[in-house]
Amino acid sequence: MIILSPQAYAFLSSSVANILGYEHASVSLNSYPDGEMIMDIKTDLYDKDVIIFHGTRPISMHHDFFELMFLMDYAKQQGAKSVTVIFSYLAYLRQDQHYGFQPLSTLRRIIGAYTHCRFYILHPHSDVRSLGIQEILPYDLYASWIDENNMKSALLIAPDQGRTSMVEILAKKQAMDRVIFSKQRINDSIVYSCPNSDAIQGRDCLIIDDMMDSGMTLLHLSHFLKESCSKSITALVTHNLATRKMLTLLQQHMHIFFTDSLPQKKSIHILALDRFLADFIKEEIGTIHCAQTHNVYKSHGL
Repeated sequence: MIILSPQAYAFLSSSVANILGYEHASVSLNSYPDGEMIMDIKTDLYDKDVIIFHGTRPISMHHDFFELMFLMDYAKQQGAKSVTVIFSYLAYLRQDQHYGFQPLSTLRRIIGAYTHCRFYILHPHSDVRSLGIQEILPYDLYASWIDENNMKSALLIAPDQGRTSMVEILAKKQAMDRVIFSKQRINDSIVYSCPNSDAIQGRDCLIIDDMMDSGMTLLHLSHFLKESCSKSITALVTHNLATRKMLTLLQQHMHIFFTDSLPQKKSIHILALDRFLADFIKEEIGTIHCAQTHNVYKSHGL
């Protein structure tokens, strides 16, 4: 098994490879004067199971998309036995409901063209099943953090209906109380409602969310929780796309922890993904490859 990633994600992919004892192949990227990419991979991928770690970073997401397509094509051209792509974060998935143009249809065509690849994504904002992508949901990662920080007495908070499933499953797994908020956007304001706001009083509140972009959802929610006399506020967020200015503002109201699904600043509290993803690869992807190998041997009468 070989783990492959561009330099921007080597911090995560190399750590996962080290934990699993897999080979890690780095990708060298240069460019012509006009900006066209030149890709160079020294590792031989022929007849190897290849895992590509990739994501789309803010600002450089379009560059990252092309880079990923080159990597998938390169692995196929080099004769890789199998190619698995793990997206730590994939842009445009949130534009599934609110706009006339829906980029999901474009993503479906792009991903559908790479029939030689299997796709997984970490904690997506939207339902990705129609794209042929399987979800990796960080239940075990968050559950371990809760145990390690003695937070099982906290009240789990879903900031809107879209996070209900994640919070319900985590609450059941950890035997914790939970509250599901409803969120409405009225003009430029976010209005929250909660069916049992009395449950918040005097409680440590733990918000679970998939991503933070503008940060306004968490900011308005923190105001609601403070007005409801919460004891403390902590947020576990998978993807951080917020500006430094918004992070500074939010940190005045709550403790925030982000995973390193995207490259993060050193000043941010990090929930490291390496061991969680290593366990996922060992249990899910490794099992699939073992089963495929067994079927190959069986078909040859071995």
